[in-house]
Amino acid sequence: MNRLLIIVVLFSSFLVNAQEKGSEGRDNHFSEFSPEQISVLQTKKMTLLLNLDKNQQQEIQKMNFQLAKERKEKEFKKPQTSDERFELANSRLDKKIEVQKKMRTLLNEDQFNKWERSIGKRKNRDRKNNKQRGKQRKSH
Repeated sequence: MNRLLIIVVLFSSFLVNAQEKGSEGRDNHFSEFSPEQISVLQTKKMTLLLNLDKNQQQEIQKMNFQLAKERKEKEFKKPQTSDERFELANSRLDKKIEVQKKMRTLLNEDQFNKWERSIGKRKNRDRKNNKQRGKQRKSH
């Protein structure tokens, strides 16, 4: 009987631990970093992906720093009304257009195409993960 009780306790603690690890979001590991640290990491990832030269790295790091700083500032602000949500969505799309134009000027054609493909892959992966999370929530 004692062994059964020990097994049940161990198994339940394992399940609780697994759920805690699974509930962390994809970008939660970035939330503990400063905007400067985030921009450095993102720029290095892009350098590996796109084979950026020094000038490109510097310009992209500046842009990544600005974006990270803006994200940190907006991190805790949750829009309440439909007008606020519209403004947030509109400004987010404007920012994406601005980033795309800047990237087009900084990168050569091959690098830009590769960057666009990587964004498309990330969007598809995010959609797939969101669908899986939705199925998991419905089943609980």
